Amino acid sequence: MRLEDETGEQHQLRGTAVSSLPMPYWPNLIGHLSLMHWGDATGGTGYGDYQLMLSR
Repeated sequence: MRLEDETGEQHQLRGTAVSSLPMPYWPNLIGHLSLMHWGDATGGTGYGDYQLMLSR
């Protein structure tokens, strides 16, 4: 993923899903929740979630 901050500097991140699960919210809406391990080109790492919502 490429990001640009408010100063115009660009950052490239790489994410790997550690775990994932479907989350049914309503009969016509399902979400996928993933725990992600993020890393950048400088060797920095972090963890965070990623959510994707799908409707029928």
